[in-house]
Amino acid sequence: MALSISQWAEASWWGTFVRESTMGFAIASVFLLFGIVLLLGGVFLLSLRLFGVLMADQPVSQVAAAFRRWTLIGLVATLLSGPSMYAATAMRYYDSPAFWLEQQMLAVALVFHFTLWHYVTSRDDAPAALRALTGILAIGLWFGVGVAGRAIGFF
Repeated sequence: MALSISQWAEASWWGTFVRESTMGFAIASVFLLFGIVLLLGGVFLLSLRLFGVLMADQPVSQVAAAFRRWTLIGLVATLLSGPSMYAATAMRYYDSPAFWLEQQMLAVALVFHFTLWHYVTSRDDAPAALRALTGILAIGLWFGVGVAGRAIGFF
């Protein structure tokens, strides 16, 4: 099934447009990087708050509310631009172990982000150990997605 989807995506009008236009892939890359900066920046800074290193005088829920919009904008930008890059060269991605690792990590990171991460960052009474564990998992998962995505160009 994944092979059929990859073949379809690369042959689609969108995949052809992004691949054959002079700026299509570059524009998608810029939006992807913009999204990654916002997403990882928000996750990293809020994780530092969960560790008690940054803005320790402010409630976690207040800091999370301040970063939430920017983190979600980054996530949306990433989730919209990534498939455009995939469609342009889907068969190359299909053969890349790094791509499949990135997709698996992305799935886990998304579930984590909208469950435990949201639960812990929305409340101020979570135990310190749970806050620290959540921060470590968030950094590991989201930066892991980024590293695996970057590795696609090498494998």
